[in-house]
Amino acid sequence: MSTVDSGEIRTPYLSKPLINVWNSFQRFDICPVGSTDYYSVKESGGEPDLVLQLGSPYEIRSDGEDDFKLFVFPFQSDTNVYLKSVEFVPGNRSRVHHAWMFEDTTGYFKTLDSLSPGYPFDFFNGNGFFPLPDELLRQNPNLAELRKRISITDGGSAYTPGYTPKIYPAASGKLLRKNTALLVQIHYSGSGQIGDMDQSKLKLFFCKQPVRREVKQILIEQQHLISNPFLLRAGEIKKGTSRYEVTEDISLINLSPHMHYRGTEFAAYSISPRGKRTNLIGIPKWDFNWQGLYHFKKLQKIEAGSSIFVEGVFDNTAENPLNSVLPPVDVYWDFDSKSEMLGVFFEYLEYEYGDEEIRVDGDVLNPAHEIN
Repeated sequence: MSTVDSGEIRTPYLSKPLINVWNSFQRFDICPVGSTDYYSVKESGGEPDLVLQLGSPYEIRSDGEDDFKLFVFPFQSDTNVYLKSVEFVPGNRSRVHHAWMFEDTTGYFKTLDSLSPGYPFDFFNGNGFFPLPDELLRQNPNLAELRKRISITDGGSAYTPGYTPKIYPAASGKLLRKNTALLVQIHYSGSGQIGDMDQSKLKLFFCKQPVRREVKQILIEQQHLISNPFLLRAGEIKKGTSRYEVTEDISLINLSPHMHYRGTEFAAYSISPRGKRTNLIGIPKWDFNWQGLYHFKKLQKIEAGSSIFVEGVFDNTAENPLNSVLPPVDVYWDFDSKSEMLGVFFEYLEYEYGDEEIRVDGDVLNPAHEIN
């Protein structure tokens, strides 16, 4: 049986996060980035500065197939702002497989949403994942021209099962650009049940002090596989490995691993140009329902020229009780939960001297899982 290279990999401590649901919007005034003024929001024990919720409940498809929808959340700002933390609260935990954030500053999605408020766009309807519903195109032919100028910024993972709120070190934050449309792609797992509804929400926590360092991201996924295309034969137990080349000194803040139901083990580590190995995370018993977001207690430096490796073991046999298709079939890489993925999402800062001693403090809501 294949296993991940687990030499001295640390197993993260898992504890159930407490999720608080907020039902009302919080009023706020936005200051320009770099301003020394505080936002006019009363800070208190984890209270979000803004709660964005789907305008009306969405009825999830009931044919048993996975459902991918893209929602425009009603965020408006004429200045750039930074997020100290963000939390996605699924309205239907049993059906929300994951959620991913995007930003659009071109006005394309705002235009679509104004024409059909709250319309859940099909994420895979159209070229390059950018939806252009036929009925809206017929009503507004200028959308086709606007679409040519579209520029989507990947905002990163917002939710997977077991996820806890993101937190960032002092003087750092995640940039939300002015006049942006805040998009959330939600993947609903198929159940075959009629009447399943979802009305998910986003809780935003704004930076109250000047931000000097912008949080950036790395996504290691299909194109980084050492052996591609990805294929799990029926009845096979197999290890997959990905490799990502780091081109500048960086300081990792957190990571979020991802596999589906056939995953059994997960590990990520880096190898420096001098051959030093740094273990980043090890999960010897993978549980899809407990993927989580893991913060390092202190920023983790990765040197330029290092390679980050991601390894996962998959069990595509009939003996795997979590196998989503029985009897087993050949499985390829895809987003739906009957297929498989091997990935990890990192958030980081450009490295500065002394980062190794900076704590990632859990000062928003409950601390996320910490990696010792």
